[in-house]
Amino acid sequence: MSREWRLKNPERAREYNKQWRANNKERVAATNKRWRANNPGRVKEQNRRWRSNNPERARDDSKRWRLAHPGRGSELSVSWQKRNPEKVRQSKRAEYRRHRERYIEHSRRHALKKQYGITLEDYGRVLADQGGGCAVCGERPKKFRLAVDHDHTTGVVRGLLCVKCNTTIGKMETLEWLVCALTYLRRHNAACINEMGGLDAEGQPHCGHYRDTLDDAPEG
Repeated sequence: MSREWRLKNPERAREYNKQWRANNKERVAATNKRWRANNPGRVKEQNRRWRSNNPERARDDSKRWRLAHPGRGSELSVSWQKRNPEKVRQSKRAEYRRHRERYIEHSRRHALKKQYGITLEDYGRVLADQGGGCAVCGERPKKFRLAVDHDHTTGVVRGLLCVKCNTTIGKMETLEWLVCALTYLRRHNAACINEMGGLDAEGQPHCGHYRDTLDDAPEG
């Protein structure tokens, strides 16, 4: 069968080729295998182009293969990732850059649910009820989000606090810390009063400058 005849009779040539391949499956398979082994780059490019032109068929083929080979797909994936760690890192970085906001939101949702048992929507409702600021001092968040304050015994969420208030509340829950803080303040105040000459009969510091400072201090 010459080339000239094939060009003049394309339909008959295709039918002949189809019939020949059906009668010589082993030879065709061996030839294809040998060609693929000698041309891995072209095979990869052909497969990529075919998947790009036939996305639905590619998904269906992949699904059927995974069903027919349970567990094999995961093994191949893990094996490829071990052989190509740099490609995996680059892929993850690119994926994170493309969907950064989605990843951040997912991370927040997971953390809120795991640590406090609330959703991101619950957090938003509590923040709105507080007027958008800290439940203690009323300060609105600038650099950091308000922290979730909860009862360490029951785990019940009490409100949203700024960093300073949340730290202070956490310390105040410990009686030992309160006693130490009060002892420190009393010791410091007593030392200051002694340096000023002690107290007069009315229980006020003898130092006139200190009294003037107290008198000039704004009420409340």
